[in-house]
This record gives sequence, C-alpha cells and structure tokens, in this order.
Amino acid sequence: MAMRSSVRLLGLVGAFCLLAVSQAEARDRCAYHGSKTLRQTSKVRLYVIDGDRFYVCVRSNGRRFRADDRTAEDVTMLKTSLTTAGSYAAYAYTYYRNEDVEGLRVVVLNLKTGKQLIHVEQPDEFSTNSVPALVLRSTGTAAWIFEEKPISSSEGTRKREIHTAKTGEIRTLDSGLDIDVRSLRLQSRTLYWTKAGVPKTATLD
Repeated sequence: MAMRSSVRLLGLVGAFCLLAVSQAEARDRCAYHGSKTLRQTSKVRLYVIDGDRFYVCVRSNGRRFRADDRTAEDVTMLKTSLTTAGSYAAYAYTYYRNEDVEGLRVVVLNLKTGKQLIHVEQPDEFSTNSVPALVLRSTGTAAWIFEEKPISSSEGTRKREIHTAKTGEIRTLDSGLDIDVRSLRLQSRTLYWTKAGVPKTATLD
C-alpha cells in the first residue's frame, strides 16, 4: 500500500512539473522546442537550433526572423553584441570557409518587417576579429568597435576602430589600440567613447 501511494505521489509530481513547463512555455512566446538561448533582452531572444540555425524572436508576439545568412558556413554568433532600440535589433557574427575567416557582419534587423541591413567588414585573413561593443539608435543607425588580433606573431593585423553605418558604407570615426572598448555609449544622437583617457564624441545620423 505504501509503495502504491509513493508511485501515485511520483506520478502527481511528474504531472505537475510537466504542467509548469507547459505553462512557462505558453507565457514565453519565443520558447521553441530544442532551441538554445544565446542571449536575450526584455524585447528579443537570440537562439540557435541544431547548432547552426540562428534566430531572433520578438518576445511580445513570438515573431521570429532568421539571424544569419543561410549561405554562410560555420557561423559564430557574437552573442554579447545583441542590442535593441525602438523597432530594431542589432547583432554581429563571423563566418568561415575552409577554416579561414571570410568576414564579419553587423546586422540591423527591423523587428516589424524582418528586413535586414547588413554591414560587411573585410578583416585580414590572418587575424581573428570581434565586435566588443555595439550600440544602436532607434532610427536603425548602428555604431560599433571593430577589433582585429593577429593569429600569430608573424601574421595578421592588430587593429581597433570605431565604425558606424545606417544604409550606406561603413564609416570609420576613430582608430587606435588606446580606444577603451568599455567606453562606447550612445545618448540620443551623440556617440561617446574614450581614447587614451580623452573623451571623444560624434553625431550619428
């Protein structure tokens, strides 16, 4: 009798856990089975399915958009770059072919239409590259720090630059390894950063 009661109790506990999970997924419109969250904000969730398909999902309505280029190979999503402003989200990723870095893309995604503005960096093939900071205006204008580090002491480029773009070409606002990667911030149209301890500003579109 005691064993039968224990089995019933375990069954009830299991059913309760399943119900709790189902209710949680119902509340989270971006909870897709088999997905792995890379980063999320109060507005969007960035996740991956099967290790090679990346999506941005709007948490308020569950709409999801493919985040990477379907034709790109071996995408590495720079998940800490994810940011939002107004009806836009922005993030960056690198992609590879034959184990060599092919490029880096900064993507601005319209969360209403799904339209992407893709800003393509052209890094040195013997360097690793990253976007340690990325900020975004509610107009879709993005600014970021683009950094390259050589793969060895004999090959590659060491570079740190501040870039910005909206619909046209990428513009370089500043360059130098003495730019503080933690200093980039945006207030209204004014971009702020620090270089060699000196505050700098620029006005964005």
